[in-house]
Amino acid sequence: MSNPVNYPDILGVITKNARANFGVAQVALAVRPSTPRAGQPFEVLLLIQNASDVDVEVTATITLPESDARKQKGRFSTKAGRVVASVKPAEVGVVTIPVSVAGDAASAPGYHILIDLDTHTASKPQRLRADTGGGAVEGQYVSPALKERIMALRALTFSANKRAGRSALELTFDLAPGKLGGAPPEAHSTWTSICKVSDYLDDRYLLHRYGALLQIKTLPHFKRAELYQPLKQAVMARFADAGYPLKHAEAGLIAKLLTLILEYATPRFTAHGHVAAGRYNIDTLIARDPFTLENKPFIPFWMRGLIGYIEKDGRVAEHPIPLLTKHVFDDVLRDGIDYGFDLVERDCGEDVGTPEERANYREKLLARLKSKSGIDFSVAYLPLVMGGMSVTDLVMLPEESPTELLKAVSHALESRANEVEEDDPIFAMTQDLLWRTGQKYGIKLS
Repeated sequence: MSNPVNYPDILGVITKNARANFGVAQVALAVRPSTPRAGQPFEVLLLIQNASDVDVEVTATITLPESDARKQKGRFSTKAGRVVASVKPAEVGVVTIPVSVAGDAASAPGYHILIDLDTHTASKPQRLRADTGGGAVEGQYVSPALKERIMALRALTFSANKRAGRSALELTFDLAPGKLGGAPPEAHSTWTSICKVSDYLDDRYLLHRYGALLQIKTLPHFKRAELYQPLKQAVMARFADAGYPLKHAEAGLIAKLLTLILEYATPRFTAHGHVAAGRYNIDTLIARDPFTLENKPFIPFWMRGLIGYIEKDGRVAEHPIPLLTKHVFDDVLRDGIDYGFDLVERDCGEDVGTPEERANYREKLLARLKSKSGIDFSVAYLPLVMGGMSVTDLVMLPEESPTELLKAVSHALESRANEVEEDDPIFAMTQDLLWRTGQKYGIKLS
């Protein structure tokens, strides 16, 4: 294989390495329960692992036993004779086909199920997994939810026996005695995703799979002319909905903080510089081969959230702003809160907590916004408004006056004075930060 990349072999872990290759689809079969009973429904499971970087359409046509061991016809039936599954790049999932069994079906060993398979890709695929399987599945990168899905399927017995001279898999099972009576109503087939790239916690695979797409389609939109106003509107709407309407100056500062984080993604185009962008410099990270990174790379919350939607539909990569301001807005705020704490600690010289304490505060703040309760001055200002105040000069807008901006912020802060107790530490820190920001421009604020 010319491409040395070998994505984790989720299918191999589930099936104990049983697999058959049909194009770039790796498959295996099982029945659940492993020994079906007459008169009771069972399921045929077709496990599929996409070994490529393109969508794969897998068409499965099932053939059930025509008769039972006593030559009685029509004892096995299904509504899902033909199933089509669209498997995303590198995705692993399972097609579940319900089968009904008549109550008078003869119990016997050696019944056969045949599934004809046809695979189709709309574009030329590049392999992400070898024919013989993928790479090791490292436990530290398996989330509890993914581990639970893997272990539930691993309890089954999978096989991957190809029918000679036919593009099909064959499965043999035994039928145990059951209760007499009619079979229960049949259900329709389902497709369940077991693991996408975003479900695997090793972000090197996210960078490898989606880095180039982000760099070409998404990051060019990360400039204040496109970002600032939509972000400001989203901030104002979110806080107003939570019962704490912000002044325009306050929302503007938060929007500047969020805009800066997103502009840092491509500092060579936004003139911020690689050093200033620090860990938010996605462009430089993408330029590297992620598999040369010894440690798990830092990926902003916004990036992981955005990739989750791109993974479902690659076309949205060209239209990131609506996603960032709506569906991924919580993740954008997470980055803003984290960076805001860094800025407040740097510029105010105050200890604002351990990483764990900051993370807990961050999630509580977002929970309050979601529950539309508990938002007050301290929650809005620390660290979002204060963080925006620290970087306002880095996100100046056309025809924006620093003097008028800081005066508007000063008036907004004065209007909040009656919301806090005398000598409130956050209010005092904000006043000091505002005064020192004014000093940069020679602006005297009362």
